[in-house]
Amino acid sequence: MNGQVRTILDMLARWAPKKEAIPNDTLWLSEFRYQTDLLRHLSGWPEPGVEISHRLCGSVVVRLYRPCEGRLPLLLHMHGGGGVAGSV
Repeated sequence: MNGQVRTILDMLARWAPKKEAIPNDTLWLSEFRYQTDLLRHLSGWPEPGVEISHRLCGSVVVRLYRPCEGRLPLLLHMHGGGGVAGSV
């Protein structure tokens, strides 16, 4: 197995919650959000010159990535995975 892959798998194992059953949905969701938030540490910072902002479109929070200067066409990417954890 690749050394980088082993390092990431080891980190995820350390971050994982105990294997005990979670007694209710509220606790499960809280733990799930915590674990999801830990995964952001595996990604790097945006490239220099990229501005990130959050907007509300109706009742949906969207994250915008755009260059700090200039105009570009719009790319809309919709991914439903974050809806499970209730965050962007």
